[in-house]
Amino acid sequence: IASYSGVEPGVFLKKWLVLGPIPLSNSESSPEDTAQKKFFDSDSLAAAGGETTVRATVGESIKAGDAEHRWKFAESKDDVIDLTAHFGRREFAVAYAYAEIEMPESASVLMGIGSDDGVKVWLNGTLVHNNWVGRPVEKDSDLVQMELRKGTNRLLLKVQNARSDWGFV
Repeated sequence: IASYSGVEPGVFLKKWLVLGPIPLSNSESSPEDTAQKKFFDSDSLAAAGGETTVRATVGESIKAGDAEHRWKFAESKDDVIDLTAHFGRREFAVAYAYAEIEMPESASVLMGIGSDDGVKVWLNGTLVHNNWVGRPVEKDSDLVQMELRKGTNRLLLKVQNARSDWGFV
């Protein structure tokens, strides 16, 4: 498991479990924006219990979209998790990233998130951030207030790629 003991200001989460890529379709054509948004808003993990219940482990197989996918470990050397490096150039697809944060006490934290392209964030099964956008990865593009509880906190990200590079920080 990609697990952290507490959080420190200015320190990036560089270890994650990632799952994907889950394509919008098997077609080579470019889907309309409305189809991309609908896909981003759908629960690609529904067959495995849904986005709100995920507890990932390395090697665990999950049916997502039309295929089986396995959670695999990803670590960043420079803060950005490069999904293109892990999954290849995949346009019109989503991937998930999972980590756990163990907190000695509850804490309110401001988390900075950057993504290429859209991003959703769940904390302990609750959607706390949703930004469907086309952009390159930049640190702290979105700032999200999070209420971490004492004990284990489950953090799930869904990152959508439209075209070209793909990743998050």
